[in-house]
Amino acid sequence: MSERRLTDEQARALWKRAAELQVAAQRDVGSSKAVQPVEQGDLSIEHVTAAAEGAGIDADFMRIAIAEQQLPDASELRHDEWQGRWLSRIVREPHSIERERVIAAQPEAVLSAVRATAASPVYQLMPENSIGKDRLSDAVFVYRITDATTFGSTMNFADGRVLLVMIRPHERGTLLRIRVPLFRRGVNLLATGISASLFGSGAAAALGGAASALGATALLMAAPVAAGAIAGGAFGVAGFRLVYRTAKQQGVSAIDLFMQAIAAEAETAVER
Repeated sequence: MSERRLTDEQARALWKRAAELQVAAQRDVGSSKAVQPVEQGDLSIEHVTAAAEGAGIDADFMRIAIAEQQLPDASELRHDEWQGRWLSRIVREPHSIERERVIAAQPEAVLSAVRATAASPVYQLMPENSIGKDRLSDAVFVYRITDATTFGSTMNFADGRVLLVMIRPHERGTLLRIRVPLFRRGVNLLATGISASLFGSGAAAALGGAASALGATALLMAAPVAAGAIAGGAFGVAGFRLVYRTAKQQGVSAIDLFMQAIAAEAETAVER
C-alpha cells in the first residue's frame, strides 16, 4: 500500500467515492453509510481504508476509489459538471464497464497470465500503478490503454483509458475482476449527433465506424458543432443513445475477449 498521506478533505472524498461505487454495485442506496474522520490532519491510506470498512464499505471499493484518485487524469473522471450530468441524462448508462470471470487456476498463475496478456502485441497495455498490500488478495492493478492496437481504438471509442484489474481467490480457482472507468462521457455521442442531425442515419453509422477505427480523440475537434447537432431533435438524441451504447458494448466485448485470453493462458499453464 502506498505511504501517501491524505488530508481530512481528501479522506472524505475517498469515503464518498467508495460508498458511491458500492451503491452502484449493489443497486441499494441504503447499503452505504456515512463515514466521518476520527481526527484532523494527515491520515494514512490504511487508516482511511480501515475507517471505511468499519462503516460497512467494502475495502475493494475503497481501493478502487484510491486507484482512480491517483490517476494522472483523475479530474477528467468527474461527472458532476454540467456536461457530465447532461450526457448522463441522455444515455442513462453507468459510468464504467464492470466484468468478472472465474478462472480454473491459482491466483499466481492468473497474475502471470494478466501480465503476459497485457504486454502482448494484441493489447500493449502499460502498467501504471498498483494499490494494496498483497498482489494476490487485495491489490488493484492499473493498466493504461494505448492507441497502438485495435483493442486500444475500441476502448478509446468506448471512453475508456485505463483498466483496473483485481485478482481474488475463489473456491473454484481465481476471480478476475476488471473495471474500466469511463472518462469523456460522450465523444462518440458528439460524433453521432453531428452525423445524425446533419446527414442522417446512414452517415451516423459511417461516422461511428470511422471514429471506432481512428480513435475518439480526433473527434474532440468536432465539439463546437455538437450544440447545433444536438438541436436536431429527438432523432439526434436517439442516435446518441444508439451509438453510445453500441460503442460501450464493443468495449464490453473487447474486455471479455481480454479476460478470455487471460483464462486461456492461465489454464494452459496449469495443464503443463
